[in-house]
Amino acid sequence: MRYPRALLVGLQYPMGYNRLPNQPPTGLGYVAEALEGVVDYDVLDMALGYTGDDLLGRIGQFRPDIVGVSMMTFGYLRAYDLFARVRREHPSLPIAVGGAHMSTFRRKAMADCPAIDYGFVMEGETSFRELCLGTDLEAIRGILYRKGGEVVETPPGVIERLDDVQVPRYGRFELPRYLVKRMNIVTSRGCPYRCTYCPVESAIGRRFRPRSPESIVAEIGYWHDRGYRDFGIADDNFSLLPERVDALCGLLEERRLGITLECSNGLRADSVDERLLGRMRTAGFRTVAFGVEAGNNRMLRVLRKQESIEVIENAIRISCDLGFDVILFFLVGSPTETWDDVQQSIALARKYPVSDARFYNIIPFPNTELFEWVKSRNYFLREPEAYLNDASLFENSPCFETPELNEAARRELLTLTAGVTKEIRRNALTRRLKRFGPAGRLAASVFLSRWFRSLYLGNRHVRAAGERLKALLDTGRPHRAR
Repeated sequence: MRYPRALLVGLQYPMGYNRLPNQPPTGLGYVAEALEGVVDYDVLDMALGYTGDDLLGRIGQFRPDIVGVSMMTFGYLRAYDLFARVRREHPSLPIAVGGAHMSTFRRKAMADCPAIDYGFVMEGETSFRELCLGTDLEAIRGILYRKGGEVVETPPGVIERLDDVQVPRYGRFELPRYLVKRMNIVTSRGCPYRCTYCPVESAIGRRFRPRSPESIVAEIGYWHDRGYRDFGIADDNFSLLPERVDALCGLLEERRLGITLECSNGLRADSVDERLLGRMRTAGFRTVAFGVEAGNNRMLRVLRKQESIEVIENAIRISCDLGFDVILFFLVGSPTETWDDVQQSIALARKYPVSDARFYNIIPFPNTELFEWVKSRNYFLREPEAYLNDASLFENSPCFETPELNEAARRELLTLTAGVTKEIRRNALTRRLKRFGPAGRLAASVFLSRWFRSLYLGNRHVRAAGERLKALLDTGRPHRAR
């Protein structure tokens, strides 16, 4: 059966401060581009403030043959309710769901939400297009569908040559409504590492598939021609192949586009060195983040990070010395972690002049070694169905406890580390504003206040002004090219 008209929907997630999204959803952008020229489609990104009533209104206006939704697990019960509402109003309208939630839960998601007619696991852009074009279901990779009261699942596949995939152009997205005029670029897919807490295998696969430097620069050039100067690298493991990053930097230097790039999704410290980081800085990279996770080698071994604290520290030190904005990611409450272990993470966060250090409440996701470890020991404080729906990585709400850290200790540590994050951000901003004397210190206090943060995260005009100020301050920072 063919579906010649498709409505693509991005969901809204409760993020606090009533903030709007920074950029359009990349995954949905890839799906939209796969439909371009072969299926008549429209897009509704509900994160821009649209309600269920708005969705029903768009369905009535556009009259799609199918609705395609990309969803995360956070807030999934709310999404299920929305799907059920659409089904009540439009009983014959098929709903297809992809994204991380479906890739993780698969048949369980189909069983828990009868309103879902089709599910897509892992990479869904090609598979959804094939569904719309009427390809036999048995021949579509990574699709779940209902047949005779049962759910049928076909084996997932991966796209081997990413250079052959059309990158998002967001032609039917409301680009002016997003908070930041920055475009996220996906330069690779997959991660071969097996960190105990990471669900990447079920979501996108372990096979690392890189795009060529030429295709990346072509995508950046497309957006540069349309007035974009800030870009974010959204990869899970951007620097896995250092020679690829080196070649990309060379092409960027040749083009002299006058852009800034951020690797705020996290780099592995063992894949960069002083020469490569210096090359990145010269090419326009402004921000790098490192998934540190823990402050000592024992905990890194527990998490199967496959890198040492010495290598991580060296990458942090070099990055700070080169003038990067450096962001550090830590986990709080990992298996066997003690109070002293967390104190070592705090000490490492304070040791270098980084711009931010984020301490995450560790969450066991299904299909991870961490989840099975907690489940086998009956350490859950809340049922997974509950915490996966509403637990935030930022909230002071532990999902499990261990003999080393009970619930009360975890809450105390999460409160403590939240204070450390504020301290580090304050120090970083004060350093930047030091040249303005007392006025700079006052401005730092204002910028870090709760009310200003709410305004900054929820108002695109304030956010745009903040981004311009950040760029201005960045021009005076040290930059030692290598």
